[in-house]
Amino acid sequence: MKKVHKFAGGLLGMASVLVAGSALASLVWAGSAVTLAGVDVESTGTSGALVVWLNTATTPSNVPSCGTGTTGYQLTGTADAVKTMAATATSMFLAGKPARILWNGCVAGTNYAAVAGVSN
Repeated sequence: MKKVHKFAGGLLGMASVLVAGSALASLVWAGSAVTLAGVDVESTGTSGALVVWLNTATTPSNVPSCGTGTTGYQLTGTADAVKTMAATATSMFLAGKPARILWNGCVAGTNYAAVAGVSN
């Protein structure tokens, strides 16, 4: 019975990798690091949901078409992922370090580019 359990667990693990792999196919890194101009948090009305924005001093490369002509981009993902990106971006902004941005297309139903990651 243990061997069957291990095998089933292995299949489940492989399925997770395959799903993650296909989800990652649309991610694109900005070609070069940019200077950050700030990180903003705003409430979206009565629901109390928060939206976190990454602002840059210049337009990064490889910006999805929905984000051209602006220097503000929405952090996306799970609540924990957005918190981590906001903390990383804030510390890089305060230290004056440039950041690389990982794009994930456009925020559904908007004209905002979706940020899936922030790195140095």
